[in-house]
Amino acid sequence: MESEQILSRIDLNLLIALSVLLKERNVSRAADKLFISQPAMSKTLQRLRDTFDDPMFYRTSDGMMPTEKAQYLGKQLPHIIARLEKLVSLPDFSAALCDKTFSISIPPLLAHGCILDLYERLTIDAPNVSISEHPPMSNPFQLMENGELDFAIYSSSDVPALFSATYLGNVDLSIYAGLQHSLASKDKVTLEDCLQYQFVNLIVESHSKVAFSHPVESFLIKKGVERKIKFSSHQLQVILDILQTTDNLLIAPEKLASKTNTVAKYVPVFHFDLPKRERLKFYLVEHKRTQDSAAHAWFKKLLIDNLSNFNQ
Repeated sequence: MESEQILSRIDLNLLIALSVLLKERNVSRAADKLFISQPAMSKTLQRLRDTFDDPMFYRTSDGMMPTEKAQYLGKQLPHIIARLEKLVSLPDFSAALCDKTFSISIPPLLAHGCILDLYERLTIDAPNVSISEHPPMSNPFQLMENGELDFAIYSSSDVPALFSATYLGNVDLSIYAGLQHSLASKDKVTLEDCLQYQFVNLIVESHSKVAFSHPVESFLIKKGVERKIKFSSHQLQVILDILQTTDNLLIAPEKLASKTNTVAKYVPVFHFDLPKRERLKFYLVEHKRTQDSAAHAWFKKLLIDNLSNFNQ
């Protein structure tokens, strides 16, 4: 029989009662210590006898004397109770001592703007913490249910009941060009100017062939125009390399230009200035099972602090 099956027959409260009985050697005093009635304590003693198939105590003129088995168990109880206390009283969280790996599903353009800062912060504050970055998904919930994902950046607050969504903010969009592009040196660039060129497009859904739908698409449709997409890829670095060496353009978050190493290679040539209701909204989704975890709460705050750079 497996140990779990054997232990399932034992009420752990009996071990606490036994520990008190061994100290008090009196049913009434043990009942007072445990804030229960004497009859209830007597029933507990009988359950101890039944569980361990032993009388456990003998009544003598000097009080209750433990049997050999009770004395043997009594020697083990301090260690067992101390271990149980550790199970129910988790230590205070320490970022410096944390060695967890946090996994997050995040759009590449957001990751490009915040992961480096987050990584540098972790290197200083939590050197043993690891990050596992995953591509964004239209349905991350199964992986989060299975524990394969801790967090996901999502474009809607409409999530299943076992999940919660924290609003991160919204982003406006810009059209980016490489420094060598003719539009990069032009004083005033219109949308019509940009639409004369072909675009590179970042596909952010890793499990389907459906490209991410920018809110700007509906904006363009309303104006009766569309962009010409020359190349689509899941690989952000490939997209940025093409942008740097060709006259293709890229639609990306407006604040991408302020992030590390970006402004030196690419420049925003046109801002959409979308109304807030049409801007791209982001939510940080987590499973409710991790909401009471001090480690997850700490990492969530770091994420929100870094992602707030994109909040308009």
